[in-house]
Amino acid sequence: MNNKKTGDKDTAKGKPTPLACKIWGHKWQGDSLKRRCTRCGKTQVSRYSVEGWIDV
Repeated sequence: MNNKKTGDKDTAKGKPTPLACKIWGHKWQGDSLKRRCTRCGKTQVSRYSVEGWIDV
């Protein structure tokens, strides 16, 4: 399991999070089980056993 904080080098390609995502937060798009940031490509999935979202 990966326990990185949002805002580190945690984008889809391992690049640093864009400044826009650090300032305004991620711009999420997706359904109730999976979402993706349209700015940096970071993906998260919802888990039933944990409240909230898990980075993938």
